[in-house]
Amino acid sequence: MLSKHPLIVGNWKMNTSLADAEILAETMRNGLENISHVDVVLAPPFVWLYPVKVILSKACPKNLMLGAQNMHFENDGAFTGEISASMLKNLVEFVILGHSERVKYFHEDENITRKKVLKALEVGLHPIVCVGETSKSATAASFVSQKAERIVSHLKKSELEHIAIAYEPVWAIGTGKNADSDYAADVCRKIKDRVGNDVKVLYGGSVNADNSEEYLIHNSINGLLVGGSSLKASEFLKICEQASGTN
Repeated sequence: MLSKHPLIVGNWKMNTSLADAEILAETMRNGLENISHVDVVLAPPFVWLYPVKVILSKACPKNLMLGAQNMHFENDGAFTGEISASMLKNLVEFVILGHSERVKYFHEDENITRKKVLKALEVGLHPIVCVGETSKSATAASFVSQKAERIVSHLKKSELEHIAIAYEPVWAIGTGKNADSDYAADVCRKIKDRVGNDVKVLYGGSVNADNSEEYLIHNSINGLLVGGSSLKASEFLKICEQASGTN
């Protein structure tokens, strides 16, 4: 079960050298020593998971955890370049699934995401399930919440307690055009209405230290999925600090 604290996830995407990843992880580890009441997940590229885990294993705050950016739904087999959930389970606690960039560039659909969610839960990982719309519209809340419902409708209530749903309007990702906080909060509320009020729902889309509080003050937004700003330790720590004050 996920805690009641806000969940802040740093998705590094395909960024950082090994040296940069180690410095970033160490800075986050040290910076979070005095920041409580917030859960933080770092999601580096696959190749840096183990080096980052080594750093986080040294006097790491309990609220700092590790996540992967993707995984395959099969246990093993002829899937060149893929990583299975069973390979990840001893490295990470969380895994991001269904990100819009996986949909756009690798044509992953809801059925694939659904299979991945099941497999992640089977091995004890916490899935962070991404959903969103490609353009801003008055029907976004209905569209996105129905998509979230289709992906997780097969899950038991006890399983839903182990997942987070990240609302990421595709038009806001990496564009600097973040969604209005009221707009985002409405979509997140609709997701909770359809999936379950106890499910943790995050917002992601051009989040930075200047706008993060605008989202976190809303009861329907339980955390943030942060992209570019998670690569800047000082800014990401500021976001985490702001989240710790919204409890």
